[in-house]
Amino acid sequence: MKNLFRFLFVLILGVSSIGTAAPITYLVNYGLNHGAVSGFIQTDGELGVLMPSSAFLDWNLSLRAWFGQPEPQTFDLLGPLSGGNSHVFGGGSVTASLSQLTFDFTDGPDFGFAAGGGLPVLCYQAGRCGSGHHGIEIGWPQDDGGVYEAWLPLSGVQVIAVAAPVPEPATLALVALGLGGLLFSRRKHTS
Repeated sequence: MKNLFRFLFVLILGVSSIGTAAPITYLVNYGLNHGAVSGFIQTDGELGVLMPSSAFLDWNLSLRAWFGQPEPQTFDLLGPLSGGNSHVFGGGSVTASLSQLTFDFTDGPDFGFAAGGGLPVLCYQAGRCGSGHHGIEIGWPQDDGGVYEAWLPLSGVQVIAVAAPVPEPATLALVALGLGGLLFSRRKHTS
């Protein structure tokens, strides 16, 4: 019986130490006037206002844009753990919670992900990232050196990604307790 209590104490202590320091993966999926974005953004688990230089661990964002062609142009912006063909820029207007990422489209600094040469780009902007729009924009290089833009106008604080579902530590603890109880009762019957 003492061993069971020790086991339960260690298990509960271990589960209670699991906090928000673990990375959080947020899912991205929205359509723009001539394009779409889907994929994920992974942060270091920090909550509150995020600074891109340290908080964003990885991303895999699939950009699709239709600029008068029959087939969409596609490009995947990949973070350092997914292939590393892009970087994050700007910051100070993205806020993380356990359930979502939000961006202040009112007047905060722009934020986004860009390929090595700057294009294609996914920009969350408060009026300064290229076009001057408030909203989400995909910028795509044109053959003549210009930039195609697909955008979704937004204002105020908006959700830009939602947390991917993960098993809760409390649920895992209950399963472990149940299994421990079954093992204990089986051991007691065989003795």
